[in-house]
Amino acid sequence: MKRALSLILAMLMLVMTVAACGAKPDDSTDTTTTAPIGDTATTTAEVTTTMPEETVAPELRDDIPEVNFNGEAFKVLIREETKHEMTSLEVTGDLVGDAVYNREIAVEDRLGVAIEVHTIKGNWDFRNDFIAHVSNSILGGDHEFDIAMTHNAYLASMILRGLATDMNELEDIDFSKKWWCQKYVENIAINGSVYSAMGDIGVSLYEYLEATYFNKKIAEEHKITDLYELVESGNWTFAKMMEYVKQVGSDLNGDGKLDQNDLFGLAIDNHNVRYTATIWQTEITKPTEDGKRTFNLPNERYVNCYETLYHGIYDNTQVLYDASNVHGLKMFTNDQLLFFTERLSRAAHMKEMESEYGIIPFPKYDENQTEYVSATRDSHSGLMVANNIQNPKLVGTTIEALCMYGYKEVTPAYYETTLKLKYLSDETAMSMLDLIRDSVDFDFAILYTVPLSTMYSFYGAQMDNGTASIAAAVKAQSKAWQKLLDKMYEDFDKVGQ
Repeated sequence: MKRALSLILAMLMLVMTVAACGAKPDDSTDTTTTAPIGDTATTTAEVTTTMPEETVAPELRDDIPEVNFNGEAFKVLIREETKHEMTSLEVTGDLVGDAVYNREIAVEDRLGVAIEVHTIKGNWDFRNDFIAHVSNSILGGDHEFDIAMTHNAYLASMILRGLATDMNELEDIDFSKKWWCQKYVENIAINGSVYSAMGDIGVSLYEYLEATYFNKKIAEEHKITDLYELVESGNWTFAKMMEYVKQVGSDLNGDGKLDQNDLFGLAIDNHNVRYTATIWQTEITKPTEDGKRTFNLPNERYVNCYETLYHGIYDNTQVLYDASNVHGLKMFTNDQLLFFTERLSRAAHMKEMESEYGIIPFPKYDENQTEYVSATRDSHSGLMVANNIQNPKLVGTTIEALCMYGYKEVTPAYYETTLKLKYLSDETAMSMLDLIRDSVDFDFAILYTVPLSTMYSFYGAQMDNGTASIAAAVKAQSKAWQKLLDKMYEDFDKVGQ
């Protein structure tokens, strides 16, 4: 049905294109011509004019082989709450939904596969049900799905049960390509095996990507006009952020106290506190000679970074520590915050905001940090390949194609839909988004947070408790964390047998 509808729409578009042939071309010299994502008249495969292969960088080159699987099914199990990133039943005019729809058709037509998507509840509160469903299905041998995509935080629990295939064994998957998160692959690997991965196959990667929003109106009122330049020069640090934060803050309603009804320089929540452990490169774990990892705690940087953040939050009345960002979004859209640290998906709720906003990465710890690092919440999807797949060639090729078309078509649609149309014409803003995406890291400790008793949440838990110094607590906990890590490796050794 999808292919039939796509063909009809494509014929209509052809008629429209012929009628418009006399139109004056624009002055663009871009060698790639792409119709708007979500254009109801075309499929993804039809909207892109491919650049000559010799002009395309290797990490962007389409190296997917010419194959035909003759209608064989490629089966996906995905949590119901994020099914939008894998399937769309029809063209509706929604840019992301239509891009996902068109991607499915393009991959099916190109590879001769039939993509089947099955859903069950799988967000954090339903994690045990999802794990049990996957385990029972695979161990029961019913071949219900080829891949499972779900909440990344508990994906490792399924891997440790021996339910996944090493994705390195799938010949057409190329983790060097731009559409894969190389840092994820590097840090999830155990004994050289990659049992789960993530990339542009799903937009949840972007939905949960952490960023720093800034209110342009408030910034200009306080003569803060160099934020983009600071980022580009490499001088955007936490100290610089706090310098600007201290310039902003006032009792708007005159009641003698600062609360969610007033003006603040920064609102930060528990999640961003956690992720500074990655963003500020605290090296929670380090590699050992045998290729595994060991905890590197306590270490001076881990302790110092937490305490720097603690004092930034608790020693300044201009900072609102909003543990779950209950008030942050409303305050930001109401021009009550200069900086707002949140995930990209929050931008979808800012469309009615009258003031303009910008997006920049979370600042470096200090000037000695050589590069920006970004993080994404562990709520994003990760994918694993079932260990009982029947056609490895089909599975690997289809995954790679979905990821590639996702990068080229679905991700731009997500940017356009979520971050307002004007951002696509703002080269600086788009370069900031590219920087945030390209610098995202996936700490080993967060990828395996559930088997490690959610130790990655330690920063956030201590901040919630108002703990000023964590040195003693880290020292007390480090041995217990190491025992959990050792047990995890024991379980992985059994998986490999």
